[in-house]
Amino acid sequence: MEALEKVGGIDIDGLLKGFNEKTKEKRQQMPPLNIVIIGKTGVGKSTLINAVFGQEVARTGTGRPVTTHCESYTIADSPITIYDSKGIETGEHIREDLEEIYELIKQQNASNNPRQYIHLCWYCINAEGLRIEPNEMDIIKKIREIIPVVTVLTQFAGTPDQKEFFEKYAASLPTRR
Repeated sequence: MEALEKVGGIDIDGLLKGFNEKTKEKRQQMPPLNIVIIGKTGVGKSTLINAVFGQEVARTGTGRPVTTHCESYTIADSPITIYDSKGIETGEHIREDLEEIYELIKQQNASNNPRQYIHLCWYCINAEGLRIEPNEMDIIKKIREIIPVVTVLTQFAGTPDQKEFFEKYAASLPTRR
């Protein structure tokens, strides 16, 4: 282990400690970023949260819904809070599924404190399915009227079919004014 502590006369442990302290200071100075994640049930929203934070903070499951209402996740010394929403079902109950999400955005953004606003939406689409339903486009458009939306393709392996799907989807989005 001593070889890692000093390389070429350089105190690696000291450098790493200093780097970690400086980055912690910078993170604490950053304004908060609050993100809501939306997508169909099973698309991988909670898995994405765990990947972003580099640790398991959101419960995940295979083939069945785990998140039953909006839950927020923040990691110590991170300016990011992610709101993991219940998976939406795009059938006849879509209004009920979206009400909690819209209410969260409206409520947070009605406060007088910009630190509490929902600043961004990540809308997740499972790239394996090679499709986005028309009512999903409606959801994205409606949310874009309130906050910016970033589309995240989950389970994207980069196959030619997935790349073609992505290109068609990206071309179908209206540009933001």
